[in-house]
Amino acid sequence: MLAMDYKFDKAAEKRLDAYVNMVGAVLKHKTKRASFAMYARGILGEGDRKSQEPIAARATGEKTRAGAVHQQLNHFVTSSEWSDSEVRLAAVR
Repeated sequence: MLAMDYKFDKAAEKRLDAYVNMVGAVLKHKTKRASFAMYARGILGEGDRKSQEPIAARATGEKTRAGAVHQQLNHFVTSSEWSDSEVRLAAVR
């Protein structure tokens, strides 16, 4: 089976939720946790395009909100401050 053929089942969703919550706890701020969750799900989820704009569009499902969600995601990826070492330590646990 190719990695692209993988479909998330309930068990995979549960594992991803636990991972996102664990790493998100290190980020502390609610908006950063939400942006991380959106980005992680966007990268790992369905959709051929994995850049910020299509991830934001898929995450919101509303064309009128896609621009604002894209800005939020872009800020998280490019400007948000968080401890890289703390996130990496949480990710390997």
